[in-house]
Amino acid sequence: MNSMGIKSTNDQAGLYYRDLLMKQIISFQLPRKPAQDEYMAAFSEFLFECSNAYPYNLMYLIEQHKSFNDFLQIAHIKYQTLKNVLFQAKQVTFLLELIREHPSAAAKIKFKLNAFLEGSLDGSICLMEEFSMSGAKRRLSDDVLTVCYEKENRSCLIIHSTSLLEELLKAVLPSKLQTGGAEDGKATSKTSK
Repeated sequence: MNSMGIKSTNDQAGLYYRDLLMKQIISFQLPRKPAQDEYMAAFSEFLFECSNAYPYNLMYLIEQHKSFNDFLQIAHIKYQTLKNVLFQAKQVTFLLELIREHPSAAAKIKFKLNAFLEGSLDGSICLMEEFSMSGAKRRLSDDVLTVCYEKENRSCLIIHSTSLLEELLKAVLPSKLQTGGAEDGKATSKTSK
């Protein structure tokens, strides 16, 4: 169970709520709208005054709403960071060849940011299966990127250089995939006309 109380992503309700959270992260925009804060304060007052079935501290919901907005802001920045890493990865020459010649091998490459978000070369980004809220809240200067291929993975502080990203990819990919070799280890034959 993660910190949000979601037991498993196999649970349909859990998947639904994870998707909603990811949509909020992607679409987050600054500045926050004061109307949202006012709505939450009014809703909190309504619950406090009208519902005996839901007794709680009047300020709790308001503070949680503020905390959630702060989370969305930093999570959106992390989303943009991983999106930029995926763009940089597609600038790596041998990786472009791998995508073209061995798409199934390329699909196995995963990029993880702070045990929070996971991205693929197809551009998709999602919350990790067991995502870490502390990973979401980590200072930007301490963001850790992990590149994974099958059981191999390497991590380092976030990379803003295509050449450094290339080195990280080479550290996890088998050499035959870095040079155009076949995924199954058999040599590829290229005929020229």
